[in-house]
Parts: sequence; structure tokens; C-alpha cells
Amino acid sequence: MIEHLAKKGVRLCAEPYPSDQGFALTARDLLPHRDSDETNETGDTDADALLEASQPQELCNHTQDVLARIESAIALLPLSAWREALIAATAVHDWGKVDPRFQAMLRGTTPFAVMASEVFLAKSGSIAFSAAARRAARQRAELPEGFRHEMLSVQMAENSVGATALPTHPVHHALALHLIATHHGYGRPFVPLVDDDAPPAVSLSMNGEMILITGAERLEHPAHALDSGLAERFWQMNRHYGWWGIALLEAVLRLADQSASANPQAIAKP
Repeated sequence: MIEHLAKKGVRLCAEPYPSDQGFALTARDLLPHRDSDETNETGDTDADALLEASQPQELCNHTQDVLARIESAIALLPLSAWREALIAATAVHDWGKVDPRFQAMLRGTTPFAVMASEVFLAKSGSIAFSAAARRAARQRAELPEGFRHEMLSVQMAENSVGATALPTHPVHHALALHLIATHHGYGRPFVPLVDDDAPPAVSLSMNGEMILITGAERLEHPAHALDSGLAERFWQMNRHYGWWGIALLEAVLRLADQSASANPQAIAKP
């Protein structure tokens, strides 16, 4: 494999793994320049990006789909030691989508109009692929550019009520928060700066209790702030699990999420 890559002109870099337990081979090729009209206005970094789907997907159903795939991965891979953190992160990962502006974008309407709906969506079946149409949907929804739903999910999970959904073990608790923050590729260790001067309060019912984050709390503790805790948690997880160990755990949730998005309700059994 190494000789094959070398023949293709790929430059390899060998780095020692923590504690001298081996080494990692990496290669990076420059991506071709992309025209600005083709950029992803939603800020997502993967193919699941704008939450496009062939049909709308309810948040509860999508979460159950992802949970089923996580259970399948745990049955097939040696991941049982991290099962609690993976399950907790999966259950929480899309909480931030309850922001009324995000729901408005998914529905192609305004925040006021979504107040009449009692169902939260995880995916939209109606948003066009063009950058201009995505931009128009975001602006109509009054959603600030660069908004990351997963960062609001973390903020909700750090709430006194939301935190009860996470493991009590300190390392596993931190792991769950890290997996939530990174399931679209951000938070390693930084996230985009978001100019959001008037975030609305968000609430979500969990086991008979209400998770409530006020607009003032969202303004006071934005994810992009250097003291948000995301960067420190990233390095904590890297030191604890190793570079590729934490990347593997991140990939499990990210791929389960993408698979559930692409094939809703087509749940693979262990």
C-alpha cells in the first residue's frame, strides 16, 4: 500500500503514536479550489450537510435510527467499554435542532410560523441544493450564518437537567460531550464564530422535566468562546484515548448519523 501511494506521488508523513506504541502514517492532498457559489451555506462539513433528505424526518425518529446503528456498531466492534457514552451522545446529539430558527429553515418558513407545529424535524425534504436557495432559506428563518446545532446540543447537555442524560463517570461524561460537539467535524478543537446577537430561548422536555436555555445564557456562553471548554475537552480526550482512538469513537457516531440520514428507518439489526 505504501509503495502504491508513493508511486502516485502521495507524500507520506510518519508520526510516533503517544507512549511510543507505534506510528501513524498520514497523507494530505490539496483539494481543488471551489467557487464561492458552490460553498455549503449551512456550514456542515460532510455529505449530510444541509440535512437534505428525500422526505422530512422527525427528530425523534431520526434519533432512534441513529441509536439502532450505534447498537449495531457496538455489537460488531470492540466498543462495549464506551457503550454508555456512545448511547448518551447519540440520544443528545441533535437536541440543538429545536432552535425555532433552525426548525424554520428546515420547513422553509419563519420562526413565527413554526410555533404552530408540535413536531421537531431533524431533516428537511424540501430545501433545494443550490447555495442561493439555502441562503434564502436561512435568511428567511433568521438563522445566523455559521450556526451549529451540535454546539447548542452541548450547551443543553451541560444544563443541570440535560446533564442527567449523560454518564456520571467524569471521563465518560466528557467523552459524551466531545462526541456530541464533533459529530459534524467541528470542535477539534475550535468552532466557527457565530454573530448571534439575539438567540431565542430553547426548551425540550426530557423524562418529565424541562431543559431550558435562556437567550441570555446562550449569549453568555457561546461555543466559539475560548473559555467554552470545547478545546480543553478535545485535548483531554486526545491524551486519554490517543489521536486515532478518539477519532475512531468520533467516526462511530458520525457514520451512524450519516447512515440514518441517508436511509431513514432502514435500521440494521445486530
